[in-house]
Amino acid sequence: MREANGRLRIEADPRAVSGSAKAVVSLTLASRVLHRDGRAASAGDLTVGRTVSAWFTGPVRESYPVQAEASVVMLEP
Repeated sequence: MREANGRLRIEADPRAVSGSAKAVVSLTLASRVLHRDGRAASAGDLTVGRTVSAWFTGPVRESYPVQAEASVVMLEP
């Protein structure tokens, strides 16, 4: 996972140049960042190399990587 300008690049396999699942996810004011146990987290907790799961809201732009807005970003242990 990489962060830049309110957008996250989430990669299933960061070592793969192509072929693995990748997404550029925009954080909005409505996006929630949570710990796995449901506690609130902050965008500051989203650091390079951190494992996360993301749920999208609205349309998903079908490019490579896909692009979407985040509904929830969950910090994994």
